[in-house]
Amino acid sequence: MKKIMKVFTLLGLIVCLGACQKGGENNSSSSHEHSLPIVEGEITVNFYVDFTRVNDDDIYYSYTVENGSLLTPPKETPKAIYPEFPVFKGWSNKEVIDDLSDIWDFSKDKIQSTSKTFKMFGIWMAEGE
Repeated sequence: MKKIMKVFTLLGLIVCLGACQKGGENNSSSSHEHSLPIVEGEITVNFYVDFTRVNDDDIYYSYTVENGSLLTPPKETPKAIYPEFPVFKGWSNKEVIDDLSDIWDFSKDKIQSTSKTFKMFGIWMAEGE
């Protein structure tokens, strides 16, 4: 009985690995085929001070812009809402950034949204970061 269980476990592992590899290959080779189309026309850009607060009541700044154009940041820097993260670094379309290269460059980054609403998030760091 133990030998049968080991065989089934091994077969299950082999099938799983094969499916995982096949799925990975398909995802990487056809990622562009299944991506959402870029929205044409105007879209709404919403700026949020904190990525954990993204309800309609939490919009810091909002405006409509033509998709494919440069964005305009809010004129005023928002006030920090967490004492441990008082330094505002800028805005990003990522909720959490990997490094400061993920900060949106308003002089060259053009919006390419796949939905009618585009979200920008305030990026905050501790002193000295």
